[in-house]
Amino acid sequence: ATDAGATDAGATDAGATGDAGGTADGGTADGGTTLTPENSDDDGDGWTEAEGDCNDGDSSVNPDAPETPYDGIDNDCSDTTPDDDLDGDGYGSDILGGADCDDADAGVSPDAAEVYADGIDNNCDGTIDERFTVQTLETGCDCGNPSAVAVDSDKQVHVVWYNADIGGLQYALDDGSGWSATETIVRHSTGIAGEHIDTVIDAADRLQLGYSFYEDSTARTELDYLYRDSDGTWSDEFVVDDYATSGSEDLGRYVSIDVDDANLPSFAYYDHDNREPRLADILSAPWTLLGIDAFYTNVDENYLYQLGLEDCEIGHWTSLAMDDSGYDNIAYYDDCALAQEAQFTRLDWTLESLAYSETIAADGWYTSLAINGVGDLCTAWYDSSSADLRYGCSEDGGFTWSAETVDSSGAVGEYAALAFDDKGDPWIAYYDATNGDLKVASKSGATWTVWTVDDVGDVGIAPSIAVDVDGVVHITWYDASKGELRYGRSN
Repeated sequence: ATDAGATDAGATDAGATGDAGGTADGGTADGGTTLTPENSDDDGDGWTEAEGDCNDGDSSVNPDAPETPYDGIDNDCSDTTPDDDLDGDGYGSDILGGADCDDADAGVSPDAAEVYADGIDNNCDGTIDERFTVQTLETGCDCGNPSAVAVDSDKQVHVVWYNADIGGLQYALDDGSGWSATETIVRHSTGIAGEHIDTVIDAADRLQLGYSFYEDSTARTELDYLYRDSDGTWSDEFVVDDYATSGSEDLGRYVSIDVDDANLPSFAYYDHDNREPRLADILSAPWTLLGIDAFYTNVDENYLYQLGLEDCEIGHWTSLAMDDSGYDNIAYYDDCALAQEAQFTRLDWTLESLAYSETIAADGWYTSLAINGVGDLCTAWYDSSSADLRYGCSEDGGFTWSAETVDSSGAVGEYAALAFDDKGDPWIAYYDATNGDLKVASKSGATWTVWTVDDVGDVGIAPSIAVDVDGVVHITWYDASKGELRYGRSN
């Protein structure tokens, strides 16, 4: 009775615990303890569920097991040991269909900035060492023709653009954490604001903005102004020049703005009624006054038009740069048959007379003027005769100008926009009309390098360019194919 019932058939085989760990759920251990699923080791790996085995049906899964990346299994039963996103950058590996192309480097992810010429696809977009990273800044509207970009001392990027759908101006800011929501800053039911715009950041990190405004009821166009303080507060709008001020019914096209060492703005713009460029120099701070206190002058008299000898225009594509001496320097285009030149004018600090006026080049559309790191005046322009992008500088304040060809690869150079980086190297954004692309050219030493920044659709019209204190280049432009505002920054 003892051999057949107690040992062989009942106690050991059916219910007791063997040395190999074969306890069945609900049985008793050697000491007589009733076993539950939590304290039984079903897979024989030496760990129970109560001891931390997260899969008691697989002996390769337990707290002693090594974690195997990307197998979709928590091998070591620990939440602190990742199976994916090993570098902790917030993106899973592309091995499992994630977006991280290097899960061993936290500096490589879709959120990372591309580092130019390091041989790594830092932002995981499939392209190694692209010079510019590009994105759509505003969509769902006819936006960005024109736009203006500026960067303050904290490297915050400010963009203002014209929205043709609302006939007004909009604004967005990237403070380093991404773009803010779009803000409509100028919109009037009585007319169209912003078909011509320009911005500048002054020494107080104030964003100053000049723009045209067309009044429906009078069919007159004026030049207006407002600013944004560094705390984000927008000013009231001010009229800089209009029919009541100058007697001209069409003012403000091709507006260009710059500030002096007292943060007071000057504006260069086209007077269409008189077919000549015009300057408004603000004499006292408009942010403390009810109106604008300014000095006005014509930059270049259009004698042939005034005498009725020729229906020509002087002053398209006005571009203003104020130098350290307080002089207003203006580049512009003269389309008269006897000239058709890119011209330059400098006003003395009294603004009561022209210091002098000189020819920059025999053919020069889309003139863009800026001052380099050593104080030389430099201009980029489009040569309509050769369809080339051209560039030249003056080391003597504008008396004599050099000229060189930057790009001659087709009809290239329209909408030229010039800026200088912290090393004094020029950067020119421009439109490649042959291919419908946005291009950028930069010169280091004696060598020009040209990059295609955007080539998807008909892109690159009306670019604006700014360079921050670290030498990062920021560009906005219009995508004519989609009616979108685009933005790019150098890597």
